[in-house]
Amino acid sequence: MGKKIIENLNMSPSWSTYNGSVCGILNNSGIYKTEPYLLSGMTGLAFHFIIREDICPSGPTVYDWGSEHFEMMDRIGVHSKLICVFNMNLNTFDLIRKDAVDFIRESINRGVGLVIWAPSIPEFGIVIGYDDEDGVIFTRDCFNEDVIPILYDNLGVSEVPYLFLQTFYSRTEVKKEKMFKESLKYAVNQWNKEFHTPPYYASGRRAYDLLIKAMENGKFDEHGLAYNLSVYTESRCYITEYFNYILKNSSGFEYLEKARKIFGSVFGHFSKSSELLPFAMPGSKSAGFGKENLKKALDEIKSAFKEEEEAMRIIGSALIE
Repeated sequence: MGKKIIENLNMSPSWSTYNGSVCGILNNSGIYKTEPYLLSGMTGLAFHFIIREDICPSGPTVYDWGSEHFEMMDRIGVHSKLICVFNMNLNTFDLIRKDAVDFIRESINRGVGLVIWAPSIPEFGIVIGYDDEDGVIFTRDCFNEDVIPILYDNLGVSEVPYLFLQTFYSRTEVKKEKMFKESLKYAVNQWNKEFHTPPYYASGRRAYDLLIKAMENGKFDEHGLAYNLSVYTESRCYITEYFNYILKNSSGFEYLEKARKIFGSVFGHFSKSSELLPFAMPGSKSAGFGKENLKKALDEIKSAFKEEEEAMRIIGSALIE
């Protein structure tokens, strides 16, 4: 029977809870010292723009975690392993859960926290420890200040019943120019993505189409719209900062100067739309969205779409040359 808690392990502030979780763990463990905007840019996560047709809050977290989270870490040279199982009354789920507990123990004993799905809400959080005697793991998320204990027997039980865990080992050095170029290729692929799995969601320019259509016809989730705007306002800020970092720390990416300026403007449009349609935490009172504010926010999003299309065209053309 054992028990261990990693001290001073917290999520880094970020609207993307996966990004905040990974950043906190990597910095705490010393595997890779980084900042949220830089991690988000280099992994490619900042370039996610995923919207469901009714703009529900799920958009930013609906993609293939199993492959994408592994590839994002590989893109920056971080070796990781993960468990990603959707619990649909699997016959072997109890055995998978036992493996997951062993997976957690091994990582915590190395002094490395883990990313986990849905400690208390359907977002990502971190595992900071375990206690065999009580049969619990200790977690943190973006919603609670206190540590959240989860019984071993409740791993993988949530509103969206995924058992997702990811741990990290060491980092191999990757040339920064390669990291930058790979993240930009990923950005263009996400922007041009024809289909997104599952249905009713879209990525990139097609996501803009869904967002604008829903805002025009008024058929959307208000909480989801405000949440999506907050998440994607931050990501456009991160992209602008990331491009600035590339321009200062490498050569051969001069075309990003114009793209950086455009994304700075896109960030401004999203900031204004988010101010007009502010996010309220679940359970708090919301005054609802007035028609005038919705119209103004829609105009901002339409302008952002036009400008982001141009920025991605510039990047895509440069990568082909």
